[in-house]
Amino acid sequence: MVQEDHQTELRAFVEKLSVFFGMESRMPHSIARVLSYLLVSEPAHQSTDQIATALKLSVGSVNTAVNLLAQTGLIKRVTFTGDRRYYYASDPGGWKQAMLIRLQSIHHGVTLASEGMKLATNKARLQAMRDTYAIFESEVEKLIQRLDA
Repeated sequence: MVQEDHQTELRAFVEKLSVFFGMESRMPHSIARVLSYLLVSEPAHQSTDQIATALKLSVGSVNTAVNLLAQTGLIKRVTFTGDRRYYYASDPGGWKQAMLIRLQSIHHGVTLASEGMKLATNKARLQAMRDTYAIFESEVEKLIQRLDA
């Protein structure tokens, strides 16, 4: 009974975390569920069939999710000698990569606002955008430097 309660709590946590990822990064729900599951699954590496069964998703949906998550660096593909299947596990280094992608997006906001300020007659709105993005850019850069230290 205790093991069953733990599994129920884990499933609820996976759903809660997937909602967070969906809101925080606009990740589609099924992809967010796969990422969330891989953060708490035991063992840490799971096949697409195992993920699909645990989350009650189609294997096709899981394949799409793991391919996207592997491209972003949030998960990695794992293989074992003598086993032809691929397994997937969260990649601790992927979180920094995700933040670097965010930093590029923030920098793009600074660049676009600066470009628009050259064209606009009333620059105040674009100035506010540029200043806000520039502050976030500076702070995220500092945080990434702290990660590297």
